[in-house]
Amino acid sequence: MMGTTNTTLSSRPWKHGLTHWVTFELYPEWTGKTCYGFKGMAYHRIYYTNGTMVVLKAFRHREGTASDWMPYKERCDVTRRMAATFNKILAKNTCDTKINVMKPIDVVMDTTSYVMIFMRILMRFDKTFGEDEVVLFEEFLNGDFKTFVNVSGKTTGNGPDVLDAFCHFTYQESEGNLVVCNLKGIAKGDEYKLSNPTIHSRDGRFGDKDKRDEGINTFFTNHTCNAFCQSFAKPVNIHGSKKLNDGNSKQSELNNEDVFTNEEHALIERHNCDREPVRPPEYSLSDRFGPPSYTTCDDNT
Repeated sequence: MMGTTNTTLSSRPWKHGLTHWVTFELYPEWTGKTCYGFKGMAYHRIYYTNGTMVVLKAFRHREGTASDWMPYKERCDVTRRMAATFNKILAKNTCDTKINVMKPIDVVMDTTSYVMIFMRILMRFDKTFGEDEVVLFEEFLNGDFKTFVNVSGKTTGNGPDVLDAFCHFTYQESEGNLVVCNLKGIAKGDEYKLSNPTIHSRDGRFGDKDKRDEGINTFFTNHTCNAFCQSFAKPVNIHGSKKLNDGNSKQSELNNEDVFTNEEHALIERHNCDREPVRPPEYSLSDRFGPPSYTTCDDNT
């Protein structure tokens, strides 16, 4: 069905537990190896005047299905749950930093604008949407979009030590079965909003970027423990052993309340007192010096 705008059908519950439908632009704002990213607005039928800005992602060279998006969604869901646990630990230890991972929602296409026919001719835009194609949307991160920890576990220096510690925490929380890295997004004060993380796991279920044991070992080769995570469990041998070292193996069995020692607790308090608040620059959507594009929107698909 052709229309004057690109729209989707209603989604599963998303923001505030409500279903949403999305209208999005005719031409992609970001182009990755396998995905396009479109700016859009998500609406609930009751609150039509109050939309949420989103990025809608679609596969470039094929019609997406729900199963195609499963690895992406599972990565985000697993990381979001672990971040919620880590946030509670930080709060109990008087650390104000908060980590939030965007929740992606898959949704079925409804109408495609007939104007896109001319866009494909004029702009050499090669995407056509199928009648029942499944696309994905999530909250648009409007701000200074940065990578804090890369896909190999190397810190970029763009964020606080607590983000590196969170990556290490995911290894302990999963009892050595996975590690989350590739933390990228924006900072809003003490809150870090992240999108599209990478997970390296023992069973390799998180998509093409999941490098399994090799990825976990590479993370620990590149990771330097800090005061937040020095007592967390580590592999005894970063060249392939799954066994945790004896000095830290009991740590994974401890209650989360016991993760930080008194010395580490004091360091967190000093960290909060000394650190200047993060104030990311504000950009308009038309600003050519605005936030970097989601050029890696398809990195882990």
